[in-house]
Parts: sequence; structure tokens; C-alpha cells
Amino acid sequence: MTTSDYDWPTLSIRDEMTEFWDGWPEVMARCRRRGYIRSSPDLAMAALATVGMLLFLVIAKVYGIARFAWLRIVPWGSYHKARRVRKQRDDGFRRMFLRKATDPDPRHTLTRPVSRNAATRQAANDLFFGRLPPEIRYAIQLMAFGDRTLHMDLRFDHPFNLIEKRPYPAWAIHARIHSQTMAGNSHLRDSQDMRWRWFGCVCHRYPPSGPPHLHLGRRRNYPWGHFREPDVDLCLEGSGLCNEWPGEWPSKCQIGIMGWLLSCRNAYMEGTSILYGANTIHIASPVLLRSIQDIIPRPRLADMTSLELVWKPKELSLSEGFVSDNASSSKVDTCSTFIFPSLVFLRISFKRLVYGDVDEATGLVWPYENKSLLRDKLLNHTLPMIDRLLQKLVPPTTEVTVSCSKWDWYEAIDLKLVEQQGIEKTRPQRADIEGLRCWRETPTCENGGSKMDEEKDQEKPRRGFWIHMPIEDVHLDSGVDYDWNRHKLYNLGERRYRYC
Repeated sequence: MTTSDYDWPTLSIRDEMTEFWDGWPEVMARCRRRGYIRSSPDLAMAALATVGMLLFLVIAKVYGIARFAWLRIVPWGSYHKARRVRKQRDDGFRRMFLRKATDPDPRHTLTRPVSRNAATRQAANDLFFGRLPPEIRYAIQLMAFGDRTLHMDLRFDHPFNLIEKRPYPAWAIHARIHSQTMAGNSHLRDSQDMRWRWFGCVCHRYPPSGPPHLHLGRRRNYPWGHFREPDVDLCLEGSGLCNEWPGEWPSKCQIGIMGWLLSCRNAYMEGTSILYGANTIHIASPVLLRSIQDIIPRPRLADMTSLELVWKPKELSLSEGFVSDNASSSKVDTCSTFIFPSLVFLRISFKRLVYGDVDEATGLVWPYENKSLLRDKLLNHTLPMIDRLLQKLVPPTTEVTVSCSKWDWYEAIDLKLVEQQGIEKTRPQRADIEGLRCWRETPTCENGGSKMDEEKDQEKPRRGFWIHMPIEDVHLDSGVDYDWNRHKLYNLGERRYRYC
């Protein structure tokens, strides 16, 4: 059941009956013109419809109240079952990841330095770490574990439906996750209890050849293909292009680095540097988007250089992002003022909407009826919230790209930014990851500093970030006319901008 099933019924009999009450003056006027006797059948039908609708609304209201009360009275009902699940989830999270401020840290530093003499003796007896130059070791580990997009997922849910053998060799079952039907959660084992579970795998939403490779395992979605944008990635539902990748299934879908990390301290030190520093980490888990700083050790966060974040404002608002729940957070090393101090690339993709959805980022319903109101919400509410989020996430040197959920977002923003900032500062262009993008400068206060950094002393405040529209949802061609003005503004060449 959804959360709305447990809320107090908000059905208003007065509001629902307004249309019927407003129609009665017209009915009575028609009866006076035609005569009450001749109009008696129509008058009776109108009265019957009004009384019937009133009775229906009263019954619906009483049913909603009775259902609301019954769900809270019966201890074995769905309401109390959901409460027990939430309590189990929250207690498990606190027990696994959060510590009291007075509790000692049970973890020890695996990367603690060794003495020079011990290091010399170890190097003499170690063929890999002692005799191979660091550049060759780095190249070997990069080929084995780096230059890819990796999924990092933590959820309180049923376990995945993992299989050992594919039903048919041609089936592209990613990371052993098997969806038995087309239902939404068929890739989970609903018969088993819900629990906190980690899962990681290599992202196979792109084929090995085709779209150009970018730095740190990122890819350009061109030629365009379905389900290749971060917000529509289906790897964690068992769908990918695994058959096109070389190697044996299912090992080619797994990262395969755990054995290497556990082999020795040197392997752990260099392996974690490759794992977090030479890959793009894809995160769509709301709990990680809220509390990754309480879950992942700070040194590993400092190693990360490229992130893909899939944001679902319906599940987690921007203001709740990366808010620490750890009571001992004041004891954590505060040398770095950013959660990801070494990040080079950050991409935030908003989950795309379907018809009738409430866009929690703006508070409006899609499709949007008032484009000027949408523009005002984006420029004065959503984008400033992203500014505040970036203030604690990444340093000013990080290249940040915010991918819009719909073309309506981008269409409402880009030309307005050109008008406000000028074309030289907005820099409308074709994105390196494909699609369109334009630069939004961080608003500045009167003294020339960033509003976001007014209370935070920084040598180089953030200048802004890229606003991006994925190629799949670029609608320059409306079916009737082609937007040649935008085409020329973005310098897209002589031919129409297409998927491929």
C-alpha cells in the first residue's frame, strides 16, 4: 500500500457537489420557460442525479473514515505491518552504520603506514609490488578494474532473484538478476524477508563498441540508444547489453576486485585507489544520496573522481540530500570541507516524469500548464537548491552537469539564461555526453562573491554548472516546425539535429 492509503481521507463533499449546486439555477430557469409540468421528467432526473451523487459521496466519505480507523485498530493490518517494516529498516540502519558520539570507532585503519625497514624487506620479497614500477602496476590494475561505470547500491528491500545458470544462453541477464515476469518487482524474491543489502556490478547499459569512451569510464550516448541515460538505467533490474561484452557470464558483469583487495595491504591501497579513483560510480539509492558520508569511510569518498547521481525528488528532496544522521559526525576528520573533495566530474540526473506525475522538484504537475510559472520555479527555487547542495558536495573545480527530467525544463531555462547572462557566458553547445547544454552562473551578491559562499570563506567560489538536456528528449523538431533559431544558437551544423 502507498503512503496515501494511510492518510486521513481528504474527500470534500461540498467541493464535489459544487458543480451540481451550480447547475440547479439553470435547470429551474429552463423549467420556468417550458412549464413545470412539461419539465417534470427532466426535473425529476436532475433531482435523482443530485441525490444519488450526494449519497455516493457520503458513503465514500464514511468508507474512507472507517477504513482509516480500521487500519489503525487492527494490529495485523497493512498499516501496522508497514510501521513494523519501517521500524526494522530504521533500527537496522542505525545499528549497521550509525554510532553514538560516546562509542569508540570499532574500525581500524587498513592503510596504516609501515616502517621503512619493513617496507624495504617486503619490496625485496614481493615480485609484483617490489619489482614492477608503479606506472606498470597502475596500468595493469586499470585494465582489470578501472575505466568503467560501476553501480553502488544500498537498499532495504527483498533480496535479488539471483540465478546460477541462464534459462537460455542468448538471454542477456545482467549480474545474475533474473526478472521472471514483466511485473515491476519480479527481479526480487518477495518470499524472503526485507533487509539491508549491498550490491555492486559493472554497468552494461552501453555496448563495448559504438558510443565513444570518455574519461573515467563515462560514455557519450551517440548513436543514441534506449535506456542509456542514468535515470533509465535497468542494470539493477537485470537488463543490460551483457551479450555484447567479451568474457564469461556472469563474471563479466561483476567488478571482481574483492579477492585482490583482501590479498594484502599494498593491494588494498592501490586497488581502492583504482576502484574509486579511475571509475565513474553510479548511485541511485536514496539512502546513499542522503547518508553516504555516514556509511562510506572518508578516505574512500576522497578517492572518488567521477559520480553519476540519479535523483528522485519524490523519494528524496534536494534539501534532504547528504544530511548527516550520525551523532558522532563532529568527531569525524574535518580537514576537508567537501564530502567529495577530489571529484572531477559530477552528473546529477533527475528521474524523468510520466503523465500526471507531480514534479516534486518544482511542485507542479506534468504536463505543465503554465510555462512562465515553471520558469520561475526552476530559476528561483530548484536551481538555488542545487547551488546549496553543491556547496557541501564538491569543490569549485568539479565539472558539474545537471540533466533535466523533461524538455520543458530545458526549454524554460536556456533562452532565459542567454537573455540574462549573455551568449558568451551561457555558452550554449552540444554536450560531450550528447544532447544540449548551457552554462548557468552561480548568482553573486553585491560584493562580487557567490551567494552560496557568502558565509563560507573560499579562495575560488563556484562559478556555476552545466544544465544539460539528454539527446533522447531534445525536441527541436515539433513535428510541424523545426526550431532553427535554437539550432543556430547551439551551432549544430547544417543538418537537423537527430538521434544518430
